[in-house]
Amino acid sequence: MSPDEPREEPGGAGLPETQDPNPALPLSVEQLTAILQASPIPMFVIDKHHRVISWNLALEQLTGIAARQILGTTEHWKVFYTEKRPCLADIIVDGAYEKIKELYAEKSRKSETTAGVYEATDFFPRMGSAGKWVHSIAAPVIDNTGVLVGAVEKVEDITRIIGAQKDLRESEERYSALFSNNYSVSLLIDPDTGQIVEANDAAVRYYGYPHDRLLSLGIYDLNRLPREKVVQNLVRAKDENAKHFPSVHYRSDGEKRYVEIYSGPIRVQGKPLFYSIIHDITDSRLATRALKESEERYRTLIDQLPDYIIVHRNGILLFVNPAGAANLKYDAESLIGRSVFSLIAPESHRITQDAVVRRMKGEDVPPYEIRINANDGTYRTVLVHGGLVHFDGGPASINVLTDITPLKEAEAVIRHANEDLEKRVLERTDALRKANEQLTAEIAARALAEQETRRSLEEKVLLLREIHHRVKNNLQIITSLLKLQSRFIDDPHVLEAIKDTQSRVRAMSLVHERIYRSPDIAEISLKEYLTYLIKQVFQFYTIDQQKVGLSVTMPEIMVDIDTVTPLGLIINELVSNSLKYAFPEGRSGTVSLTCTPLEAGRLRFVYHDTGVGMPHGLDWRAAESLGLRLVNSLVDQLDGTVELVNGEGTTFLLEIQKSGTGRAMNEEISDNKGKKE
Repeated sequence: MSPDEPREEPGGAGLPETQDPNPALPLSVEQLTAILQASPIPMFVIDKHHRVISWNLALEQLTGIAARQILGTTEHWKVFYTEKRPCLADIIVDGAYEKIKELYAEKSRKSETTAGVYEATDFFPRMGSAGKWVHSIAAPVIDNTGVLVGAVEKVEDITRIIGAQKDLRESEERYSALFSNNYSVSLLIDPDTGQIVEANDAAVRYYGYPHDRLLSLGIYDLNRLPREKVVQNLVRAKDENAKHFPSVHYRSDGEKRYVEIYSGPIRVQGKPLFYSIIHDITDSRLATRALKESEERYRTLIDQLPDYIIVHRNGILLFVNPAGAANLKYDAESLIGRSVFSLIAPESHRITQDAVVRRMKGEDVPPYEIRINANDGTYRTVLVHGGLVHFDGGPASINVLTDITPLKEAEAVIRHANEDLEKRVLERTDALRKANEQLTAEIAARALAEQETRRSLEEKVLLLREIHHRVKNNLQIITSLLKLQSRFIDDPHVLEAIKDTQSRVRAMSLVHERIYRSPDIAEISLKEYLTYLIKQVFQFYTIDQQKVGLSVTMPEIMVDIDTVTPLGLIINELVSNSLKYAFPEGRSGTVSLTCTPLEAGRLRFVYHDTGVGMPHGLDWRAAESLGLRLVNSLVDQLDGTVELVNGEGTTFLLEIQKSGTGRAMNEEISDNKGKKE
């Protein structure tokens, strides 16, 4: 049994709420029953077997359950719950106090003054039409011998209290949200001490203090007045209901700010406080000071302006600035009270009168020019800007007259100069028109000449293509004649010479064929030509390329006929020599040619075959072979060099100079056409 069990605490006999303080005069059962029935507090009593032995009238009214329905039963739980579970009184009878926390959690607590007494608050949806909040207090019932005989439970309807607390909480939450989210700087101040009780986010940002630091300050820390003075002012404000007053506050960085404070009493959680809204008026106060300074500067500016400043009402002068009066050779005071039209030339009266009428009606009047006469009899041209002002207690017209006499004089000079300039421009334009007509005629003639030149060039290009085509045909005829002639010759040396000649003629013929087919007759692709040439040599000597491979490696290089013709003959001789002698008895191998461009228009070729190589000790430059002698001669013709490189097979290193003859020929053709035209 729990240490809180009543039987271990003697002296608690009887009903705690109704027992007689005099133990010598115990109450009877009838008296106790009468007291319970008469109590305005709803309550019931159970015995140690959980049977209901008392169900008073107040509880009948609260629950709607008559005592006759529940007395003597153990079903009192049905009044409160939908499923069977113990009430507080049942738990106390059983001494199972640990179930209180289990069943009621944070809704229950132990009495701080009476042993064995527990309280719980819960919502019971079955009670009444909308449910009720009920506060229960259960206590043990002990007889005179200290034995537990039952328990009593008081049931109090606190629905209205809970509702009021909820409304209060919602009201405080709304107030807190309004206070915290207010963009105005707001403080809650204790009027008795001047201490800052609460500050919203706007106040934290404005004063520059962290929130907790701001709450540790008093209002006297912000206005830097003596604490006693501040408290006295707060008390007086509370008593006199003062709601608005100016002050000076200082931010955390020491910056001084002028403020207006709107303050009033408010009660928060029962404590009277001051709700103060602080409005910064520093800018407006400084602006007021600046306005006064501006007015002084304005007055000084008006007095010193070189323009003529006049103020008039109904055409009567009220003010003329000193500089304006001096420029008109008047004393400023002598002009006050005179008609403004006495200063204006007659021809300008009408425009001035119309402007005054429109301006006094509130219309916007654009600037206009008038002539005014000075005291010395001269006239000045001025540009008038005007507006309405409040002057000496009434509306008036203010005018700024800018003297534009020098400008008008300059305009006259410029106008005469423009007239002279326009005349000269017309003359020059006419001359340019005539020159343009002549130039147009020359351009037309030149365009016609260019067409003739282009036509002539196309004819010459076509003629050159035809020449190359005929040269190629003639060379092919020579090749055919040599082939026919070889049929009647038995000498193998002569046959070989004829065959070599055929190969050389074919190489030259191929040059003319490529030029004939090239888009630019002055140049052909060296890579395309040499690749095709070497393949033709392979076919001429009926070489199986499955045994002797061919490789040509070079970038795209364009060369003219003066370069490609001797170069083609050189490569023809080298390839022919390799195919005739480098691969005897069906020997396999490769023939390769690479080309690398060098500076200054030079080309480097490496010719190589993997055949048997040159005979040892052979002086190839002095050889009787026509082919090798032809190679040397053609290399000299190309301003080049050729070397035999030692190593496997045969390798020739050839370096030549590209000729510009082909391009020069095209340029010469163009020049000749230009001269002809």
